[in-house]
Amino acid sequence: MRDKLLRYFLFLAFFIPFSLHGQLYVEGASGIEPLDLCNCSTGPAVTPAASLALATGPNLNPYYVESDILYQFNVSSGTASVVTPLPFTTNNLVFGPDGLLYTIGVNMLGEQALYAVNPNTGAISNLGVIDTYQPLGDLFFWNGLLYCLAGDVTGTSVLMQVPLGNPNSGTILFSYPGISGLVASAVVNLNGTPTVVVFAENTATGTFGIHTLDMTTGALTMLCPGVIAGDLGAPPNFSVTCCVNDAGTFASLAPITLCANESVNPDHNGDEVLSSGSSLTFLLLNSNTPTLPANVLAISATPSFAFNPATMTTNTTYYVAAFAAPLSGGQPQWNAACKDLSLLVPVVWKPIPTVALSAPPAALCEIGCTDVALQFTGDLPITLNWTTSSSTGPLSGTWTATSTPATFTLCAPAGASFPPGSLPLQWTGITNAFCECE
Repeated sequence: MRDKLLRYFLFLAFFIPFSLHGQLYVEGASGIEPLDLCNCSTGPAVTPAASLALATGPNLNPYYVESDILYQFNVSSGTASVVTPLPFTTNNLVFGPDGLLYTIGVNMLGEQALYAVNPNTGAISNLGVIDTYQPLGDLFFWNGLLYCLAGDVTGTSVLMQVPLGNPNSGTILFSYPGISGLVASAVVNLNGTPTVVVFAENTATGTFGIHTLDMTTGALTMLCPGVIAGDLGAPPNFSVTCCVNDAGTFASLAPITLCANESVNPDHNGDEVLSSGSSLTFLLLNSNTPTLPANVLAISATPSFAFNPATMTTNTTYYVAAFAAPLSGGQPQWNAACKDLSLLVPVVWKPIPTVALSAPPAALCEIGCTDVALQFTGDLPITLNWTTSSSTGPLSGTWTATSTPATFTLCAPAGASFPPGSLPLQWTGITNAFCECE
C-alpha cells in the first residue's frame, strides 16, 4: 500500500503541469518520465513503477500496465484507477483511432493474440491468435493502420503491418538485420510533420537512442542519442515544436456534435506563439492523423467552419485544428521548416431532419379523424409543430415520431369540426436533438 500511495503522490506532483498540452512519456531508468524531443531531456519520473507497457489516450491521460493490470491516471482529478485486470501478459500498448486500446499479449495457455480493450468499460476482445511472428516491442497506428515492432522467424527485427481483422497475416514492411532493441514507438507531430519515433540500438556500433522512422523508406535516423526507452506513449496528434511557432491550445478537446445548418466554432485560447512572418490559421481536417495539405478540407482565419455537402457527409467525424506557419499567397507554407499543428477538436455534423407524406390520407369526416402516414430523415425522435383550421378557429400542436415511417392521427376536437374540402394541415417546425428548423 505504501508503494501505491507513493506512486499516486508522484503522479499528482508531476502529471498535472502537462495536462493542458499532453505529454510524450518514456519508460526510462527511473520509471515513467516526460521526454522532450527538442533537447532529448527527460524530467523526473511521474511514477517509479516498472511498467510493462505505456500509452496516452485522446483524453491526455496516461495508461500503463503493471503486474498485468491496466491503470489510468486522470490528470484532471489527480487520481489513478484500475481500468481492468488483463488475462494475458504484454509489453506493448497503443490507442487506436477508434478510441480503443490495442495490445498483443500471451495468455495463461501460452497463446499469443491481438487484443482490443475498451478504456471506458474494461471490456476485452480477442481479435485473433498470432503465431507467424514474434512482437518484440511496441505498436503504433499510422494513417489508420496498425504496425508492430517484431521479429521474423529468424529473430531479425522487422516492422510489421498488422490487419485488425486477421492479425496473424501481418506483412513485413522493413527488415533491420543490424538493429536490436526495437521495442518502443510513438507517433508525434514533430515541427508540424507526423513522425514515427522508435527506440533502436545498432548492434555493430553499440549506439542507441530515439530515432525517427521514415514510413516510406524504412530509414532510421538518430534523433536523441543515448536515451533509453522501454516504451513510448503520446496522446493522438501530440505536437512537438522545436522552433518558435506554437499553434496554441483549445479550451476543450471534447467532441462537438451539431446540426448540418450550424457552424462549429471551438474556443481557441489565443495562446499561440508565432515567429516573425508566420500566422495562425485554422484547418478543417478529414483525418485525425493528417497529412498536410492532403487532408485539409477548409482553411479559415478563425476556428469557425460550416458544413459543406459538396465535400463532406453527415455523421462523419471531422477535426478542427490550429496551424502556425509562414504564409505564401495567403496560404500556409505546408512544408515550412518551422510549423506547428495543435491537438484536434472532433466535430460531427448531423443531418437536417425532414418530413414527407408517404401516402395520401384517407377521406376525413367533419367530426372524425384521419391518419397521415409520414416518412422522416434525420436522427429520431423528431418533433413536428403543426397547424390546421377548424370551425372554432386555428388548431395547433406538437407531435413526436420515434420511428419512420410513422402515422400522425388528427382528430376534430370536441365542439369543433373540420371545414369541408381539403384539410390545410401545415408543418410549422421540425426539431430533433441536434437541429431546429422553422
